[in-house]
This record gives sequence, C-alpha cells and structure tokens, in this order.
Amino acid sequence: MALNFVTAGNYKGGVIKIKGLKRRVILNTSFPFYLNIELNKKNVDRIEIIEQSKGTAGFLNYSKAQIAIYFKNGKKSLVEVDPEIYKRLNELLF
Repeated sequence: MALNFVTAGNYKGGVIKIKGLKRRVILNTSFPFYLNIELNKKNVDRIEIIEQSKGTAGFLNYSKAQIAIYFKNGKKSLVEVDPEIYKRLNELLF
C-alpha cells in the first residue's frame, strides 16, 4: 500500500514528504521535469477531503486520507497521504 503519492492529476507519480526542522511539506516530481514544490499558503489554494479510511492489512493497522490539492496556478492533484502529512498540511494551510 503506497502512501504519500500523487495518484492522479497534475504531478502524478510525485512523492510528498515532510522535510527539515521547520517540517515543510514538499511535493517532489521527476517527470517530465524535476520539481520541489512546497505545499503552503503561497502555492496551495485549498485542499478537499475525498475519503478517509482506517483498516487492517495483514497484521498492520493503517490510516490514510485521499485529498484533492488545488494549487493557486490552476493545477490540481489527487493524493493519498498518511495522518502525519494530512495533519501537517492542515496546520500549514489554516
């Protein structure tokens, strides 16, 4: 089960990570160009929750959120993120 990836839309295949002491949320893309996009109020217009789920896969418990990210440049992405990144995005965009 892959989390913290862009599953559809612009930046499909990109990876979302928390980086640095300031706990910035970064979207890394490699195709067709290598980009590091910081997900913050400057770049993101809003996020919308599509689905939240919790469950069990084998012996592992998991939790994930599927959200749509609407960028200020008009682009949008559908992503699946873990609770840590979802919480941090909410803190940064509030």
